[in-house]
Amino acid sequence: FEAVAEFQPQQEVLDLAGLMVKMEGGVLSGIWNSELEVTRSHLAIEKSLRIPDLIFSAGYRKYDATGSKTAVAKLSLVIPIFNGNRANVLAAQHQVFSATANRMAAIQEARAALTQAHRGFSSRNVEVNTLKEEILPKAESVAQLMKEGYQEGKFSLLELLEAQKTLAFARARYHEAIKEYQISASELARLIEPATTSTIQ
Repeated sequence: FEAVAEFQPQQEVLDLAGLMVKMEGGVLSGIWNSELEVTRSHLAIEKSLRIPDLIFSAGYRKYDATGSKTAVAKLSLVIPIFNGNRANVLAAQHQVFSATANRMAAIQEARAALTQAHRGFSSRNVEVNTLKEEILPKAESVAQLMKEGYQEGKFSLLELLEAQKTLAFARARYHEAIKEYQISASELARLIEPATTSTIQ
């Protein structure tokens, strides 16, 4: 009988809380924090535009009667009484609010996706380990005993075929479970920062 294919799934599944921290500190922070910083900078600029402009000018003034000259300085303040850039400030504040809301929504969506991917990965990991360590060895042992017993006349052909059928089904499920495991591992790695990809195999 064919031996079980050599494959080594993880014995311990990576901690979900740790993966959440890596995801939020890596992939998400780079995308959404940048957008939020841009909107905050825009708001700061709009707020600065409502500050009164202070204008300073200097020069010399000549008095015709005496012919003397004197230095003259002028300081003026433009106060935006009627506008104060209010509309632009409100628009910028709305952009900050929208960027913050979008960031929170993205984080919640990513958390849900990561939780689901982690659950699927954990399930596939358990199944592959169970098939490899328990079910397949037992099925192979039974099939081998049935084969030897059939040759000695202890078991019928139908019993031998049934044992071989069970073994074939277990092997097929094992190979299918490996594929599902690898797909779920790839999905889990995609959701977190690339630096952890090599740790999920």
